[in-house]
Amino acid sequence: MPDDERYGNEDGKGAGHYPLLDEIGGWLAGMEGAKEECSEVPRPSSSDPPTVEPAFLETRQGLSRPVVMTCRVLRAHPSRVLRFEWRLSNRLLHAGAFTEHKDQTEYTVRSLNREGWGEYTCNVINEAGTGKCTFHVTRRTSD
Repeated sequence: MPDDERYGNEDGKGAGHYPLLDEIGGWLAGMEGAKEECSEVPRPSSSDPPTVEPAFLETRQGLSRPVVMTCRVLRAHPSRVLRFEWRLSNRLLHAGAFTEHKDQTEYTVRSLNREGWGEYTCNVINEAGTGKCTFHVTRRTSD
């Protein structure tokens, strides 16, 4: 089969048989005038749990020193129903909702004490699931 038949005519039009990517990322068969879905490539979900960063961060800090932790949302769908929870182990420290123009949340320990060492988690939640930033706060060795 000549190339112009398989990939379209010389003018760029014609009966091509190559796959095309549609406007939302799904693959379509490249048949002339047809928009037939190719079943082997999955389409994006209509809702996705939040993707956040950092997934994990270890911080070493001395007693009576501040610790600032920031969890950033990279993507989420739907994004309008995002809320967050900051926890130390299983204890809820702070909860709230993201505003339309804000893509991160921050939690500050103003003066770290011994009870403040441990695993802090920021859960970012939408109807599809939860994204999690984990901060492991440990003692700086000079203390």
